[in-house]
Amino acid sequence: MHDVLRSAVKGENLDIIRWLCNEYGLHASGMLRYAIDHYQWETARWIIEKYDISRQPQNWYFPARDGKLSFLKYLASRNIGSVDRDVIPVAAANGYLDVIEWLHGHRGHG
Repeated sequence: MHDVLRSAVKGENLDIIRWLCNEYGLHASGMLRYAIDHYQWETARWIIEKYDISRQPQNWYFPARDGKLSFLKYLASRNIGSVDRDVIPVAAANGYLDVIEWLHGHRGHG
């Protein structure tokens, strides 16, 4: 069933994720990386809030690449992840000045 859960997370099928967790007692907290790596921001937020995740290492590369400043701020507010060496360049490569400015002010946090 974990393969089914992982597939649902990657596809941002939140209703299926909730059903699998309720019906089979599956724990989706380990799926946060899959949600973020596949640009599934709503699913990632649900996982973080359902399992009260904070202070966890997490790569900010994908939200920066996608220009998701609100999601980056959300991660920072939960002490999840930090700015590493690839994050600002990927935001720059994709033209997200607002993300670059915010990330620049948050280097060394996390």
